[in-house]
Amino acid sequence: MEDLLEYAIRVAEKLRIPYIDARGENINIFEIQSKNGIIKRTVNRRQIGLGVRVIYKGAEAYAYTSNLTKAEIERVVENSFKTAKVASEHIKMPTQLAEVKMISGEFIPPTLKIRFDKVPMDKKKEQIDIIYQTAKEIAKKAVLIDATYGEKYGKRYFMNIEDIKQVYHFTLTGIATIIVEKENGIIASHRDSKGGVYGFEFFKDGTQAENLGREVAEVANMKLKAKAAPAGKFRALIHNDLVGVLAHESFGHLTEADFVVANLSPLSGRLGEKLGSDAATIIDEGVPERGGFWLPVDDEGVSTKKTILLKNGTLNGYLLTRQTARILDMEPTGNARAVDTRYPPIPRMRNTYFAPGDVNIEEKFEVLKNGIYAVDSLGGQVNEDGTFMFKASYAYLIENGEIKEKYREVSLIGHILDFLKNVEVAFNDLKIKTSYFGGCGKGSQYPLPVGLGGPHLIANNVKFGGE
Repeated sequence: MEDLLEYAIRVAEKLRIPYIDARGENINIFEIQSKNGIIKRTVNRRQIGLGVRVIYKGAEAYAYTSNLTKAEIERVVENSFKTAKVASEHIKMPTQLAEVKMISGEFIPPTLKIRFDKVPMDKKKEQIDIIYQTAKEIAKKAVLIDATYGEKYGKRYFMNIEDIKQVYHFTLTGIATIIVEKENGIIASHRDSKGGVYGFEFFKDGTQAENLGREVAEVANMKLKAKAAPAGKFRALIHNDLVGVLAHESFGHLTEADFVVANLSPLSGRLGEKLGSDAATIIDEGVPERGGFWLPVDDEGVSTKKTILLKNGTLNGYLLTRQTARILDMEPTGNARAVDTRYPPIPRMRNTYFAPGDVNIEEKFEVLKNGIYAVDSLGGQVNEDGTFMFKASYAYLIENGEIKEKYREVSLIGHILDFLKNVEVAFNDLKIKTSYFGGCGKGSQYPLPVGLGGPHLIANNVKFGGE
């Protein structure tokens, strides 16, 4: 693969193309899924390709191929150059890249210990068997126990005409389960996953699979006996996972610089403005210290530095590519990302999370005193103006610092800027998660691996929409 990227650069130099970068990938994907203990689906495929981006007189052209021959690479570079030449005669907003210092190198996740290609198939299948056997002993009313194992690993490459050469070792794995129980006309379900940027060492002794099966089954049991949630405004304690969804979906997308530049974001032109409380700080970075998705460089070869988007309630930054950084006269943040080489990179998130505070998490109910504790996330809907509706998987009514009622699914409804103003407490239990299953979607590019999270938060006047 590296020789083909180098060849693409040499072809560009012969054609006197002012700027070209080339990205390549060779990724292996394997999944195995069971339903009620019976294997229903397996996936074993390879994702391979090469893409080139040419910039000529302000016009940008991108092309991709999975036919990895020198003749095809030469054709792709030449056609991209021709396309850019034609487009340059009609361009209204020229593409210009901000200057940035980049580094060449090979980037290997420090958490990668046991390679997946060294592990026999039965050891991987064993993980979903453990989930099923554990869950069925607890979830006695289960009508469905769905378990999935997945792994994705390989190498991604980047080179450009500025003599930058990078090799990024990509790895992401996980196990997931969905349990549905039914009793007396009530249907209760819960789902969760475990995994991250690891090799097979994450699963080696089966503990992760056993814990996942037990935890999801216990919550499904609890929800089967829980009440329907109330509607209204409450003081709320919000779990790490749901806090992460708020940070990513409701706020992070509004800071992506293509929306900002086009004035499609309610945050356009508002740097330095106070938008939230002092307890609200939101960060996006590529290499967080605690979990998340490990991404040392983006798809333009830029280092993924830590970017404070919201600092104690004040809008402090945007998520920038080299092009959007040039337009906004700012430094690139390393947020140019693409799902794979079929697509050009665009402004995307990496690991987006609320920063922790210094309040002890062990005191969460005492600090909340009275309100609703919303736990886990079932997704939801977000609009471009910042309004949202998210579902927590379950919730508790807290009175005088004690659990009084248990609720099934509960919806949170509001506007992210109103929510930020009402954040009162950030606890000290920062958690950042990433998942093999799903990812971030934007335009036609899905699923992009990201991390999200935060500490538990307390916010006032949170609107709940009931079950």
